[in-house]
Amino acid sequence: MQNNNFNKFARACIQDRFTAARLLRESPSYLTLRHAYLGETVLHYLCVANELDAVQWLHSKGAETNTVSMLQTSALQDALRLGHYAMCEFLLAHGASLYTFNGEPLVFSVIPSANPALLALLAQHGANLQVLNEQGRSLLHISASHDAYLPMTEYLLAQSVAVNSTASDGFTPLHEAVLHGSMANMACLLKHGADLQLTDHYGLTPLAMAKQLRHYPVVNWLERYLHPENALQNVIPFPARAA
Repeated sequence: MQNNNFNKFARACIQDRFTAARLLRESPSYLTLRHAYLGETVLHYLCVANELDAVQWLHSKGAETNTVSMLQTSALQDALRLGHYAMCEFLLAHGASLYTFNGEPLVFSVIPSANPALLALLAQHGANLQVLNEQGRSLLHISASHDAYLPMTEYLLAQSVAVNSTASDGFTPLHEAVLHGSMANMACLLKHGADLQLTDHYGLTPLAMAKQLRHYPVVNWLERYLHPENALQNVIPFPARAA
């Protein structure tokens, strides 16, 4: 019964505002009604569905933007994850929190979208791009872990995020790129001054770590970067050596 009412009201918000308004007059609790399994409010559900017009209407009737689902995600967090830029813009303009339910900055949720515009939007609303997570990792550590996140790495470096920041285990973003075999990020970080001599808490430089892990393509790439005079072929163009 709960989900029947939920679906009826959500559908009306999208397709039939006259009916939606009537349902609200009859029962204002529709604003806080939650999906029986997901725990989302109707506004949250419509944010995930990217129904911006319906969300704007529902918010004008008093729906809250900062509720949390049973999955412990907010409407903004899900909209960021899905890359719904206009929806995120609306939510941020109407009081959506920049933090998760447990206080972690939402900027960390954006990296997998590989959409720098979302990071820029959060920064415009006060998000700190230099923030660290509980493991002391920066946004740059996260973006350096996958070739697909390269646009985020490039954006963060353009915003002067520290290229050699160290996490609680001594990892730099370059260590992270080496660990995950992201040679595109390695090239980008080195171009912006990443230090190959910095060691983690085990005393390993990125190259030494690659050797220990037997990441041979990464080892070969780094050795060609360090000694280009010995390179027969460069699979990925090397960045200019930082001064």
